[in-house]
Amino acid sequence: ADPAVPGDAPRDDGLPIAALRHRVVAHVRRRLAGVCGVAPGSIILAGVSGGPDSMALLLALAAVSRRARRSGWSIRLHVGHVNHHLRAGADADAAAVRELCDRLGVPCEVLHVHPGSLEGSLGANARRLRYDALAGAAQRAGAIAVATAHHAEDQLETMIMALCRGAGLDGLKGMRWRRPLRVGIDLVRPMLDLSKRDAEQLCEAAGVTWRIDPGNDDPTTVRGRLRREVIPVLESMWPGAAPRAAG
Repeated sequence: ADPAVPGDAPRDDGLPIAALRHRVVAHVRRRLAGVCGVAPGSIILAGVSGGPDSMALLLALAAVSRRARRSGWSIRLHVGHVNHHLRAGADADAAAVRELCDRLGVPCEVLHVHPGSLEGSLGANARRLRYDALAGAAQRAGAIAVATAHHAEDQLETMIMALCRGAGLDGLKGMRWRRPLRVGIDLVRPMLDLSKRDAEQLCEAAGVTWRIDPGNDDPTTVRGRLRREVIPVLESMWPGAAPRAAG
């Protein structure tokens, strides 16, 4: 059964009113129609890993698709979950995403890739196979874009890494809101100026739990060390630094 949300019994296709009205939903809708350039009536494929960021993206896009139908600006939503088969919890991640998609009535395709069987950088291979799989799923769904849940902390990490590697002022541009992924399919990031905590709060409002990938904070990786040791210090010195930098 869905987790109870005190004082918020009315639901719309699996979404509590608190989630439908959450400020993240309106923010994602504005970014989709604005800087992401998504046209009304478009089919969007959301890449959902099962973590708090991507679960929030799924919730926000599901809410946008429902509320937008009443206001005349609509999208149609599909989900792609990529199983990299790299850790013991991978199948449970896929099950959690499928369960939420079933609750929301959103079509979901689980995509299987095996970067661990390839030579070279595991991270680079995983990223390449992931985007290839999502682009293929988008093509099959008739989607014009793949949406990912990159958020403000991700953007700040990207900017810091680029700057420190010698990218100069160009490194401060960070990830783009929209870029080509495959012919006829773009990658869009409607959460780039939202914080990780914003994503968690939307999940909490919807009564949705998320999966944790321990590798995300692995201190032996550049991003993992930034997440554990650098970004928290910056946020303690300048609260809200990540969303401001990403905006």
